[in-house]
Amino acid sequence: MCQQAERKFFMEYLSFFLHVTALMLLWSPTLSLATNDTDYVALVAIKLSIIHDPQHVLDSWNTSSHFCQWQGVTCGRRHPRVTRLDLQNQGFVGSVSPHIGNLSFMRSIHLTNNTLKGVIPPQLGNLFRLQELYLGINSFEGEVPASLSNWLPFLFGNFTSLKQIYATENYLGGIIPNTLGQLYNLQEIGFESDLLHGTIPRSLYNLTSLKVLSVADNSISGSLPNDIGLKLPNLEDFHIWGNKFNGSIPFTFFNCSNLYKLELDSNSFTRKVNIDFRHMPNLKTVLLGNNSLGSSESDEMNFINSMVNCSQLELLSLGGNHLTGVLPSSIRNLSSQLTILSFEYNLIYGTLPSGIGNLVMLDRLYLGTNQLTGIFPSELGNLRNLKSFFMDDNFFTGNLPKSIGNLSLLLELSLAKNRLE
Repeated sequence: MCQQAERKFFMEYLSFFLHVTALMLLWSPTLSLATNDTDYVALVAIKLSIIHDPQHVLDSWNTSSHFCQWQGVTCGRRHPRVTRLDLQNQGFVGSVSPHIGNLSFMRSIHLTNNTLKGVIPPQLGNLFRLQELYLGINSFEGEVPASLSNWLPFLFGNFTSLKQIYATENYLGGIIPNTLGQLYNLQEIGFESDLLHGTIPRSLYNLTSLKVLSVADNSISGSLPNDIGLKLPNLEDFHIWGNKFNGSIPFTFFNCSNLYKLELDSNSFTRKVNIDFRHMPNLKTVLLGNNSLGSSESDEMNFINSMVNCSQLELLSLGGNHLTGVLPSSIRNLSSQLTILSFEYNLIYGTLPSGIGNLVMLDRLYLGTNQLTGIFPSELGNLRNLKSFFMDDNFFTGNLPKSIGNLSLLLELSLAKNRLE
């Protein structure tokens, strides 16, 4: 019993001694540190900056094991240096210690979906080996640190290895730093649902490797460059919905043959949709609604003809614009995977094109508040997966076809303000 008590006392004393030593090192910048001590002290500082750990993840961060064994910490194979920090989805409350910038071998940081507050430490700019940075769904505030440009160490003649940066759903204000355009290996940028304003820096359009650009749900303004599709040919996911962009939608998006999400809705884009979609076979989502699109030209609905090659298309939304003209008959040849089709709140006239019943996977069909005429074709009964069907505020006449009774999954049906009998 005495031996056990002595061992327990010794371990507690050792733990206390190491933590005190670590704290001394934190506040003694002039003290020379061994490389392992540097990482250990930085991790202890990170732990101290967390004031609430509901899942007790950081309980393992103690002296009973090497820090490379601590939960969420990964070290390199050849050297015991921290290369990855994965603390996402842990419910942490607190802040991020600036000492995180001392983990000089760090390649990947995942802090998504916590309640971390304060500013993003500018010391992150010291981590020139960093390839992934995920800070989304937290409560960070202030501006995006300009020091992020330090990830391009000209001193060594190398470009940065950073490929992904995400800081979505925070309180980050200010403008997107122009210096991000110097990080030539960037493939993914995500600042969605923050408080950013200003414009997208021209330098970002020089990142030819960029695959994802998501700055949706901010207050960013300005127009898109006409040659965006030529400068960013590798785009796969382009999210800028919910901002203040204006001007026309660049036709050069046709050159982005790998694009599968184009989300430009809820902005102030004008004129007609002039994109030739024939060479964009991977498109799944096209959101252009709630803008001011429309030119009153007779051919402004012709872009639909070029979408018949988009065999993966699942969602097409252009509601809330000023589009005029008739729905072309080519609509029946759209993707068999299409689940949502929306043209509501426009100035579309004419009759429903024959063959619309071919879109058998449709889940939602929105054509309300237009100037459509004629009768409802009986083939609407083929849309057996339909759950929402809005044709209100048009000029439809005649009777409802009995085939509507085939829509056994229907949850919403709106036919108000027509001329039905």
